[in-house]
Amino acid sequence: MKKITLICGLIASSITAGFAQDDDALTFAGRALKMSSEEPVLGTARYAGMAGAMGALGGDASAIKDNPAALGIYRKWDIGITPNLNLDNDGNADFNINNFNVVMNFGKKNRKKGYITSSFAISYNRLANYNRDTYTTGYLEDGTYYENEFIEDDGSGVWNFAYGMNISNTVYAGIGINATTLSYKQSTEAHIGRDWEDNDFDVEANGWNLSVGVIARPAKFLRVGASFTSPTWYSVNENAIYPERDEDNNLTGEYSGYEGAEYDIQVPLKVEGSLGFIMGKRAVADIDYIYSNASSLRIKDYRGHQFRDAKYFIDNNYKATHTIKVGAEIQIVDGFAGRLGFAHQTSPTQDDCHNRNVNRDPLYNNGLYVPYQYESVLYSYAIPKAANYFTIGAGYHGKHFYADLAYVNKQQKEDFYEWQEPYLKEETGDIDGWKIDPIKQTIKTHNIMLTIGAKF
Repeated sequence: MKKITLICGLIASSITAGFAQDDDALTFAGRALKMSSEEPVLGTARYAGMAGAMGALGGDASAIKDNPAALGIYRKWDIGITPNLNLDNDGNADFNINNFNVVMNFGKKNRKKGYITSSFAISYNRLANYNRDTYTTGYLEDGTYYENEFIEDDGSGVWNFAYGMNISNTVYAGIGINATTLSYKQSTEAHIGRDWEDNDFDVEANGWNLSVGVIARPAKFLRVGASFTSPTWYSVNENAIYPERDEDNNLTGEYSGYEGAEYDIQVPLKVEGSLGFIMGKRAVADIDYIYSNASSLRIKDYRGHQFRDAKYFIDNNYKATHTIKVGAEIQIVDGFAGRLGFAHQTSPTQDDCHNRNVNRDPLYNNGLYVPYQYESVLYSYAIPKAANYFTIGAGYHGKHFYADLAYVNKQQKEDFYEWQEPYLKEETGDIDGWKIDPIKQTIKTHNIMLTIGAKF
């Protein structure tokens, strides 16, 4: 049983057999894509209930991560926390904190012209949940029965240190310095006939970026927002363990791996534009558009040398992503509001990335080197496609105390590869095996969050 699947999958996977050469950097492209992915609706329950569409409305602690000018809308101090229940595609539960914030407001609120108020905020916002558990069974072409389990865990978040200003109740501007954190764990366990194999992999990363934004109010019913977030520069530390095989491709019962491998990843910048609508005193709505380009991902080793093969692959297989978020809030009665939202995020990979076979050229496939050390590393992986988010929420906002509740349903299409076993014959340079067809599926996850806070 010696098979190989798409070179796209080989690169996009999260297990590699070594760090010895620059050619190994091809597999880092998958890690970079994972680290650049964000769920655009995670945050406070009010923010999530409107599908994160608050870029022009502001006044929310999670809107700060999209547009720091959201701070300019504040007129009071604000302290809040948002615990979150995340249910993965297999129903497994995970608890985390979506948001924690302290907003300090200063200034003369009764002024009409010039500088009116400003706010400084320290907040934490969840960016992504990686939790999933996918279990599959089937038969190989030779009739061998197999079982496969693919598990991902943990997530990423950002600490925002931001300042925003209100000028004449017409222009709101903000700037932020943001510290990002990421933890990612993956494991594959496959039972193939009487054989079995498992691989484990984990990443810890820290990074930072800068953000600037503005919100303008050209009319009482309209707000226009725009923001820019610089690339995020991550320092990465990763570990892996995988079983060894002998020269005949049989498991030896021993394990190999690496610990503390270090490299840097530059995650693409983001640009966002927003339109907010104020419909009397009872309703607001917002439309946000976010642009980011996954093909601008860059990876360097700890000495600052760029991984050229990874760059080539990223340039030719990743593409720009476009995110649309639409949300609305209606005051049902004084103090009580209902919210609805929808978000769509396009695929970060080229269409032919899902269809490219590995040819039998031992050195190059469309200019991509096929490393010899990818012998018999068994793992699963998923190639992400477009994602949709459906959200609903409700909340109470009193004079000082507020509480909000929201539910988010995420549905993301993907090509899932249950397992692969790359094998390159050193004596001939031939690749033994061919394409394994993916399972085309939609992964559904659920988030339920509650925000409790006070304004004074």
